[in-house]
This record gives sequence, structure tokens and C-alpha cells, in this order.
Amino acid sequence: MKIANFFKDEIITAILIISSFVITITPGLKSACTMTQNFSWTWITTTLVHADISTHWLSNIFIIALLGPVIERRFGIIRTVTMIILTTLATSFVGSLRNVAGIGMSDICFMFILLHCFCKENTGISFTCIVLILLKLIPELQQINANDHIGHAAHFIGGILGLVFGILNNKMEKLADKYYREESNAEMKNFSV
Repeated sequence: MKIANFFKDEIITAILIISSFVITITPGLKSACTMTQNFSWTWITTTLVHADISTHWLSNIFIIALLGPVIERRFGIIRTVTMIILTTLATSFVGSLRNVAGIGMSDICFMFILLHCFCKENTGISFTCIVLILLKLIPELQQINANDHIGHAAHFIGGILGLVFGILNNKMEKLADKYYREESNAEMKNFSV
């Protein structure tokens, strides 16, 4: 079995799972990757750090493993990585404004959950998407200032960005489809003359 086939459509998912596991179980690495350190790269690496393996890491990885390959297949590696980085930077920025050093991939999980609603070609906001907004996103907004050591702001931002990315991807694809249709129609007219 070739290693390329083993990770087909799952390379980003595999990198997230393996790197977050290694960082979370390695105390020195875990400490170096959190936003409590004053290094700019921790704005990205803090998403790979988890409080523990048994609950925090497992619950996030379950969602990443379930939805990651579907999202990678649908949106491609470059767009998936871009969306992950933008989500992580946005939640880290908001966390720094609120003086909260968040850890974990919950922001990416919520982004994946809402982005997953757009995995069918050229679909808009579906019934399932509305249900997820009502059951997952609105409660996070209501608890955004709760002092319970849960990153409700990160959850909310991740979910909103998942919606935004899904809508933008659909709009870009519709524009591309329209452009290609117009191009092929123009070629057909030139060919028939």
C-alpha cells in the first residue's frame, strides 16, 4: 500500500490529528505552543494544544476525523488549509483582545460543522444548516461571556466563519460555472459560423 493512497483526501486531517496528539502529550511542546507565550506563531499552534487526551482532544478529533476528509475532498487541500488558518487566526485575535489564551481545535470543529452543510455542489443554506445554527451557534453566542473555561467565543467565530466560507465558496463556484458556460457558448457560436 502506497502512503499517498493511505492518506488520500485526508492529508490535512491526518496532520491535524497527529500533530495535535504529539503536542498535547509533550509537556514542553505543549507549553511552547500556547498563547501564554509571546510568540506570533502561537496564534496558529495554540489550536493544536489540548487540555487532556481523554476528553478535550478526543471530542475535537472525533469531529475532525468525521468531517475533515469530506471537507478536504470537496474544497481541496489549499482551500481547506486556508480556511483552517484564517479561523485559527481570527479566534486567536479575538482571544487576545479578550485577554483569553484559548487552546484546542473547537474553532476548527465548529467551522467544519457549518462548512459541511455546503459540501454538496452549489447548495445554499439548507434545513440542516439552520438546525445547526439554532442548536449549536446561538447557544454559544448566549454563553460567550460565561466563566466556565470553555471557548464559547471560539466556537461561535468558527461556526460563523464556516458559514461565510461555505457561502463564498458557493458564490465563487457559481461565478466560475457562469463564466465557463459563457465561454463555451461563445466558442460554439464561433464554431458554427
